[in-house]
Amino acid sequence: MKTGYVYHSLPDCTPPQHTPQLFITDVPPDVSADQLRGLLLARYTFGEAEQPWAGYIVDVGLEKSPVEVQQGWQSGKVETISYTDLSPESADES
Repeated sequence: MKTGYVYHSLPDCTPPQHTPQLFITDVPPDVSADQLRGLLLARYTFGEAEQPWAGYIVDVGLEKSPVEVQQGWQSGKVETISYTDLSPESADES
């Protein structure tokens, strides 16, 4: 299983900023970042300036994440959910 994540990217800052917003544990190995984003769209709204998801990146695999995302994971202070919380079945229960 992998860990997915959502982070806010501000590439024009000096230095660039990558602020973690959400971690998703237990992501199956065959789930892509695009598939994970599709599941998140039904439950979460990230964005700025009234533009949903503007500047927010979804990816899978902490080993390739920006250092700020890795630090956020290690801190334990960022909201974390399980992949099973995003399944269609769990949407029916909420």
